[in-house]
Amino acid sequence: PVAGVGGGAALSRVEKELKALEEQERRAGEQKKEELKKLAAIQQQIEEKKKRIEEEKKSRVGDSAALIQAEKELNALEGQERQVEEQKKLATIQQQIEEKKRRVEEERKQLEKIVGKPGQPIVQQANRYAIVVGIEQYRERIPKADFADRDAKAVAQFLAKQGGYREENVIVRLNEQATKSDMEKYFEAWLKNNVDANSSVFIYFSGHGAPKAETGEAYIVPYDGDPAFIEQTGYPLKRLYQTLDKLPTKNVVVMLDSCFSGTGGRSVLAKGARPMALTVEGLSNSGTKTVVLSATSGSHISLADQEKGHGLFTYYALQGLSGDADANGDGAIDVQELFEFLKPQVQRVARRVYNTEQVPQLIIPSSLVNQLPPRLIER
Repeated sequence: PVAGVGGGAALSRVEKELKALEEQERRAGEQKKEELKKLAAIQQQIEEKKKRIEEEKKSRVGDSAALIQAEKELNALEGQERQVEEQKKLATIQQQIEEKKRRVEEERKQLEKIVGKPGQPIVQQANRYAIVVGIEQYRERIPKADFADRDAKAVAQFLAKQGGYREENVIVRLNEQATKSDMEKYFEAWLKNNVDANSSVFIYFSGHGAPKAETGEAYIVPYDGDPAFIEQTGYPLKRLYQTLDKLPTKNVVVMLDSCFSGTGGRSVLAKGARPMALTVEGLSNSGTKTVVLSATSGSHISLADQEKGHGLFTYYALQGLSGDADANGDGAIDVQELFEFLKPQVQRVARRVYNTEQVPQLIIPSSLVNQLPPRLIER
């Protein structure tokens, strides 16, 4: 099994490497600042020389030889000035590149902390399909859903590297790629055209949810969604569940790192609307075959953890899937095991760090209650 990361030598090593990387970046940043200061000083010297030459030109009117020499010096200085400007631009670009590299490396380290390094390879199964959606930035004036796209990328990477999914069977839609029409295309057409009776389907969404003001009906907010017109621009959870229920698949699991009450976190409201307490039942009419693992109950919020750089729910979900949730040690992790692992972890951090409640929910249709829970990982 893949070793989960939850402390010990591996976590300590990763944290030390990350701190060392941050120190290197800090020193590099200081060096760049010094270089820019030197370039600015050179530029100031050039400006002063240019002024002196201009004054000399005025004082030597009629002296053609002196004027020619002054023009040459002036042209040379202007050439130096252009070079300095190019060097400043290059230094700025290099600094931006280094900052981007640091962010990418930090994200890689975060992923390693969550899911560990690949261990025993999992045989890829052709009949597993997944749609992974993460929306952090929205087109409308909607607050960011912090780390939502990073959450989705981490989940997609896990599925392809350690979850037994073929890469071509994992659809990933991030930010502007996740419009309402994109959701309709992949939820309603792509799945229908690909799955069969032996398939299993996994849907993951990280981003904002919103309630319809009049009824409290839960909607996913697409990239181009608008909470003020949520019925026209949002994607109803009920519609998603109905679509999935019609598939010929043996099981469907939906994981939602979002909330739908309008009380904050990964939830938004139309201007002037009031938050509402949605019951779990009202939020989760998932049909007859879809199992839903939700980041929170209807009345609570879904938190993004700034220190971990991920949604709290997704962070512990991935840690659990990487091995920590395998309670009976059989090498497989089903949705019930995952829920029992992550629920207390999420509740504990939400209370201790954020002084609030976040209670993940597992929703199993009555038709599946007496059956074995769907397996998410098999080794």
